[in-house]
Amino acid sequence: MRRTLAAVVVLALLAPATAVALTQKQVSRDLTRQMKLAGPSSGAYVEDVQTGVPVFGSRATIPRITASVQKLWSTAAVLSTFRDRDRLTTAVLKDHPISIDGTLEGNLYLRGAGDPMLTTRDINDLAKQIQRAGILRLRGRVVGDGTAFDAKRGLASAGFEPTPDVPPLSALMIDRGQIREGVIGYQRHPARFAAQTLARALRARGIDISRRATTGHTPLLGLAIASVRSPKISHLLKLQNVQSDNYIAEAFLKTLGRAGGATGTTARGAAVVRRIAGRRFGARPTVVDGSGISRGNASSPRDIVTLLVRKFADRAFVRSLPIAGRTGTLTHRMRGPATYNQCRAKTGTLDGVSTLAGYCGTLGGQTLAFAILNSSASPYAAHIIQDTMTSAIARYDP
Repeated sequence: MRRTLAAVVVLALLAPATAVALTQKQVSRDLTRQMKLAGPSSGAYVEDVQTGVPVFGSRATIPRITASVQKLWSTAAVLSTFRDRDRLTTAVLKDHPISIDGTLEGNLYLRGAGDPMLTTRDINDLAKQIQRAGILRLRGRVVGDGTAFDAKRGLASAGFEPTPDVPPLSALMIDRGQIREGVIGYQRHPARFAAQTLARALRARGIDISRRATTGHTPLLGLAIASVRSPKISHLLKLQNVQSDNYIAEAFLKTLGRAGGATGTTARGAAVVRRIAGRRFGARPTVVDGSGISRGNASSPRDIVTLLVRKFADRAFVRSLPIAGRTGTLTHRMRGPATYNQCRAKTGTLDGVSTLAGYCGTLGGQTLAFAILNSSASPYAAHIIQDTMTSAIARYDP
């Protein structure tokens, strides 16, 4: 404990007061010093984005636990599968025609598409659209269809049960699984809860519904009469990465697992991420989940930097990351004169693990991509090491 505190004091004294430019040799020297303090369970790699020239490496090819830096791999996979302006659509479909007097003899199907931001307000919007479609009486049921995803509500690392970090995973769920605002606990059956909410909204509009809401599959020949769309994929990814939102990341992973019409599962989504990482980036990360919660997720610093370099031209990818000293998980970090507003990076934290990977604009006008993976370390001490390293990276001027 005394050694850790002493190292923290030393690192604080090493932090520069002003942004003084450093040569490549000086940057390498400073980063080497910090990696010695980090210990042998850590690795790092830095590369010039424009030239591809390596700037620094330390145990750069050894895979290590990624924590939430894992979200970089799932982000890249989502942007390789969807356009950044695409949206996820939650729809209401009917299986019978509406009679002249406004009666629907069949069911209304509320079909989820994995929108992680679906809310009660969206359900009320759907009810308004249904009323405008001319339905006055529903003789069938409101059927919640969450079958686009499997029925496992959590991750394997949590026994497939929801946790405070990951609310119930469902293709059809409103309000991130909250029963209602201010109430502790999650919806036990998210698709049914959403269907019941829609039924109440319809009754509030004067539509007569005689039967209880339930769950089931939407028929293939169902006709859509109402829909709401999620924010753009690029915006969802920004929400995911700036605040390191595990729920959005895991919902996206199951959405990736729906390729080819299959039911979305965590395992299928992880397979998609691994395939894209290999084919597009020549990398072999270990992918267990989309958020980085599992300690089984692993990647080498060099592979992560390769991903960052190749995705630098993708504005949606880069803009999804927190800005140093300003936003999300970096609001109170990297606030030095060289790094403030000049770096974007994804953070990651687990017990004994702290990671950081992203980009820094340098005093010399370059952009450097970096990955720093610290294991067997206090997150507090690791943050100081990482912030000191990024300060040196941002002062790079060859």
